[in-house]
Amino acid sequence: MPKTFLQLVQTCFSACLFLSGIGLPCNSFAGDVLKLNVGILKTSEIERQVSRLQHSSLATEWIVQFKSHIRYSDRRGLQKSGIEIFDYIPDDALVVRTDFKTLRSYRLSHSHVATFVPFLGSFKISPEIGMTNVFNCDRREALTIHFFKAQEGPKLTGLIGEMSENVLIQEHLGRSLDLLLPRNLIPMVAAMTGVEQIQSQSSGSEHSTGEAAELLFPELGMISKSLK
Repeated sequence: MPKTFLQLVQTCFSACLFLSGIGLPCNSFAGDVLKLNVGILKTSEIERQVSRLQHSSLATEWIVQFKSHIRYSDRRGLQKSGIEIFDYIPDDALVVRTDFKTLRSYRLSHSHVATFVPFLGSFKISPEIGMTNVFNCDRREALTIHFFKAQEGPKLTGLIGEMSENVLIQEHLGRSLDLLLPRNLIPMVAAMTGVEQIQSQSSGSEHSTGEAAELLFPELGMISKSLK
């Protein structure tokens, strides 16, 4: 079965902890890159490209990256500020839910924060889905959508089902939704608050990570290259 985004990053995090325990460096890019589902991206490049986007400050889900390993006090500080924490992302970052004003205030008062960027819809789309173009935009794909919270699943499922008569809901269970979705609706679903990841129900992948990252950044128009 394909792993969810959370399972993938937890695996990376566990490996990092193991390497730290035996004295091998695993934090050489701390505060400098994000190891996302679509590839390894320089945080500075994401910041530069996101600054060009209109209404990016209206996002409700964000990636907060710290200057080094995440401390217990960092998590407590986020929670005390009313910021909801979801997932860990290598290196030293958390996916959170809050508004721009709250997060900006938190960063200004916490020197351990390196930066924060919106958790863009394109970050949520698995590389195996590939590129949508004029020739396949109406084709329906068998997809699994993962939600951050199970309690938000029924509402999100209803909203997705109302997008088009061509959407076919197959099964909703907890944080996962199986469905047939027209390819041209994938970016709209990915941009929804509460959606964690979208992946193909098939396990095959036609693109390398670097190629897929280039294809799946329509908001930014950036080309992502894996770091050596």
